[in-house]
Amino acid sequence: MKPFTDYSCTGDIKMNNGSIIQTLPLVQFNINCDFTVNNLETSSTNTSIELNWKTMSDNCQNVLNKLDDLSYHCSCQQEKGDGGYFTMEQRIINRPEETTCVFTRGIKPFRNYRCKVHSSYTGRGDFRETRVEGKTKSGIPEQPHNVVMTVPENNKIEVTCSLNYMDFNGPDGKFSAKLQGVTGSRKESKTCQFKFEDLSYLTTYRVEVFTVNRDFTSSPVSKQADTKYNDKALSGILIFILIILIIILVALRLAVFIKKRKKSKNVTKEEVMLTSRAKAYI
Repeated sequence: MKPFTDYSCTGDIKMNNGSIIQTLPLVQFNINCDFTVNNLETSSTNTSIELNWKTMSDNCQNVLNKLDDLSYHCSCQQEKGDGGYFTMEQRIINRPEETTCVFTRGIKPFRNYRCKVHSSYTGRGDFRETRVEGKTKSGIPEQPHNVVMTVPENNKIEVTCSLNYMDFNGPDGKFSAKLQGVTGSRKESKTCQFKFEDLSYLTTYRVEVFTVNRDFTSSPVSKQADTKYNDKALSGILIFILIILIIILVALRLAVFIKKRKKSKNVTKEEVMLTSRAKAYI
């Protein structure tokens, strides 16, 4: 007999020969089952949520597995970045002997979630629901977003990026950056602002930026930057060349001056000698 169904029953009292001696009064009844989800437990990975429970019924416990129209409605909500929740998935278990729901679609790591389960029978959904809360395990963080590299000085590289705190997908979220192929260059920070200083001039560097949590590291975002020429050294060379040019120019002028002085002295001597000879003739 099915629950929640109206039945009318009667009976006859018969003689041994089969003749009816009395018809019993009509009896009407309805089997009212109560279904309660008990011991609802949750377990999760970083990509799934599993619910397990037991179904109890004061009036129909012994026939639960035979009630083909008994089903269970499961649903889970996961935390959003703004503090609210969104419904990820709803499932209906149509086999009364199964008391497990597994959610895998849209599950994100290290998120708070809350789930509920209630029984239903042939469309009757007025049974009390049972709720449970939990948190998914940590997982691989998202890659850093908006990675920007600049060269504010000729041998200095600066890196900035961003990431929503929930997308670290685990505890102790941090940013990390390193120069590819340069030992000991890796840096970590709560904020994505990194400086690599005293680099080689006129050199191509590739910077890798990661996000990390206590358990996992993201795949890197790689960017390339070129340092510039050594302007300080160039300035020193130019000054040195200028000094050399000045010295050469001064030396040339001095040589010209000395040459003119010598020429002037020679002219004066010749004039004196000519004057002396002239006087001698007189």
